[in-house]
Amino acid sequence: MSDSSDTRVVLVTGGAGGIGSAVLRRFASGGWRCASADLVAPADVTARHVATDVRSVVACRTAVQSTIDALGRLDVLVNAAG
Repeated sequence: MSDSSDTRVVLVTGGAGGIGSAVLRRFASGGWRCASADLVAPADVTARHVATDVRSVVACRTAVQSTIDALGRLDVLVNAAG
């Protein structure tokens, strides 16, 4: 990938949990830029943390917009929050 505008972006809800963290690690290993929407930051993967309570529609909308603002785009959303 020649520049960051070509790099895909994924946002994972529940990124600090078991499944969400594994999903983030997999995307990161493929060269994707990652964001995690969770109440706490994921400990074992490099991802932009967006503090989010997924029970709130407003917080979820904010997480999506924050990811786009920070990373320039959003290609994939994975809902892994329990």
